[in-house]
Amino acid sequence: ETIYLNPEETTFRINFSADNYLIPEKNRYKYRLVNYYDDWIDIGNEGSVLFTSLDAGKYIFEVKACNNDGMWRDTPTRMNIEIKNY
Repeated sequence: ETIYLNPEETTFRINFSADNYLIPEKNRYKYRLVNYYDDWIDIGNEGSVLFTSLDAGKYIFEVKACNNDGMWRDTPTRMNIEIKNY
C-alpha cells in the first residue's frame, strides 16, 4: 500500500507499536526512510517518528521492533509514501 501526500504535506508523524505488551517499556524500535537515508536509526522505546520538509518523491518507511528479551524482528514492517509534485 502507498500513502499519497500532497506537496504541502511535507511534515507528518508516523506512530507505531510492537505487539509485545508483557513489558512494553522494554520494547525498542529502529527505523529508516529508504530514498532519504538508508541507515537504521535506533530510537529506543519511542513509538513515533516526525518527518519535516521532505521533498517530493517516493520513500519507503521501514520499522523493526525488539521485544523485552532483546530479540529483534528479522523482517521490518514497510509503508510506501509518495509526496506528489506541484
